[in-house]
Formats: sequence, structure tokens, C-alpha cells
Amino acid sequence: MSYDLTPDHWLNPVEAWPFERVPTPNIGGTLNPKYVVLHSTMGLTAALAIEKWTTENFEKESMHVVIGRNFTVHQLAPFTTKVFHCGASYHQGHHGLNNWAIGIALEGSADQHFLDIQLIELRKMLEAVVEGYNVRDIVRHDDVSNGVDDIGYKFQLERFKSLVRYGNADAEGRYVVIVPHKKKLNVRGGPDVHFEVIDSLNAGDGVKVLRYDFEWAYITYDTDVGNKTGWAHESFLRRL
Repeated sequence: MSYDLTPDHWLNPVEAWPFERVPTPNIGGTLNPKYVVLHSTMGLTAALAIEKWTTENFEKESMHVVIGRNFTVHQLAPFTTKVFHCGASYHQGHHGLNNWAIGIALEGSADQHFLDIQLIELRKMLEAVVEGYNVRDIVRHDDVSNGVDDIGYKFQLERFKSLVRYGNADAEGRYVVIVPHKKKLNVRGGPDVHFEVIDSLNAGDGVKVLRYDFEWAYITYDTDVGNKTGWAHESFLRRL
């Protein structure tokens, strides 16, 4: 892996490309990343896009990372800080992906060929981000916002989606229950607190996440009487 994540949620390049922090003032509140949305710079050079996204503006438009064509990676905000890169958007039950997603832009446009070295660096970066934040999915801006022609539908997304192992029905995500001492995790019959409690789990118990519905995880786990399934809030689960 060519990147680590710092304790304050910036990239820490281990090798390869030059890297620089260019903090943007166009930020919102705290972000708990669940997705990565891929963008282009819409034909702008990386330098002009970064100038645009780091200049304070009414729309607060910005990006978390820009991957240039000149072998430089620029990070504009920590990954746990909300930036406004998506506009009106929807994916997997979540409206407004600015509240849920990291935005990464490649210098170029939908009708411009992205360099192989950009795509290689993007993959290395996504490996760190997916691992660090348990990212559920990687999508194009074009996929989640109507009428948008950004990175383009021809962009080879599938070569990156394979990095996400824990967000779908075929996942084998192993998790451990984290609850306060002497407390138990309620397992419910559906993805909401209004569903009845059908079981409970102790801190340290292991579960497997099969899929998600908003903030709720559909889990399976072993008991003395066999395998059981139910729903638990994802905030009480930590990936192994």
C-alpha cells in the first residue's frame, strides 16, 4: 500500500507521487464516510480546479482530493470533514451524498483519456480509504446525480469496485460488537428501533454483516442453538 492515513485523517504517502495539503475553506461539519464519489476536474487543469475549490465561495464547492496529470496528489480537506462536491444526489437510500461521501477528482474530463498513472495512484489511495473507513461503495458522480456528465459513464469503475468487500449481500465482513461494560447490543427484527428486540449480544461477540439499510446492518452470528440473523445499529460494530 502506498498510502497510510494520519490520525487527523489526511493521506500519508509512503512512496510514489509528490503530495501536498492545500486546505480549503469550503467545508461543512463532520463526515462519517460511507462512500467514495469519483469526479473529474471537468477539463480544468489541476491547478485551476484547486484554485477554484480552495477559494471561498457562496456554494462552498470543493473536493477532498485531486489527482493531477503531473504526478502530484493534492488533498484539500481531511476525510472526516464534509465538503460540497456532489450537489443533489442519491445512493442506497441516502440523499445528499455530501453528508456521506468522500470526493476524489481526477484531472481531466469525461471525453479526455485519464492517464494510467492516475488510475494506478487512485487505486492505491482507494485501498487506504476503503480500509480506513469501511467504505461501502465507490461510485461515479454521474451515477448518483441526475443529468451530470462529470467523470463519464465510460470510466472503468469496476476495476475499483472490487476493493469494496463489506457493503453488499455477498460480503463476508467480520465484525465485533462494541458496547459499554455490562451493556448488551439489541438485535432487532428489522432496521429500526421500532422493531422488536429478538436477541442480544455481548461486547466482543463476533458477527458477519450481510448488507446494510441506512445505518442498520443485517447480521448473522452463531449461538448455542445454531446460526441466527437480525438487525443491529452499525455504530456498535467494529470491523476486524
